[in-house]
Amino acid sequence: MPLRVGAQILMSGTFYYSAVGNVVTYGVDRITNYRPYYTTSGTLAIQGWATSAPYYGGGSLVGYKLVESPIGTLQGGYYFANVIRTQTLTSLPPPGYYYIVFVLAEWNGSQYVTVDYGNFPAIQPIGVVAPSILSQPQSYTVNVGQALSLTVSASGTAPLYYQWQKNGIAISGATGSSLSFGNAQTTDTGSYTVVVSNGAGAVTSAAANLTVTAVGPGITSNPTSQAVTAGASVTFTVTATGTPPFSYQWRKNGTDISNATGSSFNLPSAQAGDAATYTVFVSNVAGSVLSSGAILSVSAARPTFSAPAWNRTNGFDHVVSIQSGFSYRVQMSTNFLVWTDLTNFTAVGSTILIRDVGATNLTRRFYRVVSP
Repeated sequence: MPLRVGAQILMSGTFYYSAVGNVVTYGVDRITNYRPYYTTSGTLAIQGWATSAPYYGGGSLVGYKLVESPIGTLQGGYYFANVIRTQTLTSLPPPGYYYIVFVLAEWNGSQYVTVDYGNFPAIQPIGVVAPSILSQPQSYTVNVGQALSLTVSASGTAPLYYQWQKNGIAISGATGSSLSFGNAQTTDTGSYTVVVSNGAGAVTSAAANLTVTAVGPGITSNPTSQAVTAGASVTFTVTATGTPPFSYQWRKNGTDISNATGSSFNLPSAQAGDAATYTVFVSNVAGSVLSSGAILSVSAARPTFSAPAWNRTNGFDHVVSIQSGFSYRVQMSTNFLVWTDLTNFTAVGSTILIRDVGATNLTRRFYRVVSP
């Protein structure tokens, strides 16, 4: 510690201060009297003061005198070494955090006056009660999406500081007496503790184990069977409950359909080849479930007839528009009661040319196209 300019009796080296309850150990490495050899100091004493700010001289010391220990007189040119004292505090300032100022004082016949001083480098708690846990955080087992809070109750001199930990690692920003989860997820599963501290110490809570479980999918609405004519739009839909997100895979006759991975599956223009049984697998992190089958039946669109053309050689000619991809039978009748299959017609693409040469001498003839 450098000499103080103009001083005659100085402290040097390291200042010591520690407190256990109301018992204080304090002191300094060395006290030296730089006055002439033939002089003797007045009675010297070391004092410990609690102040709200460091002391740099130039005025009265304002604060609380905690301890004072006379150490005797000191002849000029001599020094005291390892001046360490232990005392019990008989009076305390209000609980709080203070700067500790060391004072070397000399008795002048009527009072002690300051001849040197120094500041302890760290703020010290005085009368501060270390925290203790009154109510431990509780363990929970919840489903994904539920809200919950882990809470601790502690006593001790304010302010109290909190730091929550997950699996022993501090959680950023979790510095309150409660740790809240607004929408718990499986990744939140873990062991949680909280460190409560103040200037007098710290205490760690018991562990609270949080288990967040996912609920497997359940189907509340299965896809329904449908019967449509060719060319119609068909949509199958499934509704599921459980822990989202869900994954979907639609199947046709037990085989996965490429890119059919939504809660609905659409066929914009159903054809004969789409007739099948459709199911869907619904899955999440907890499992999967298969829907019941929805049967799709696709029938041919109703054929349409053009206006007939008649001549004595060919009889009636009809052009019928049909749905390609289906089987048809062309039939004729004279009374709507008895129908006979015709074989004399030509099918090209989506049309049928019916040529009934047997109708040349008939007064009437009826025709129909059926899809067996």
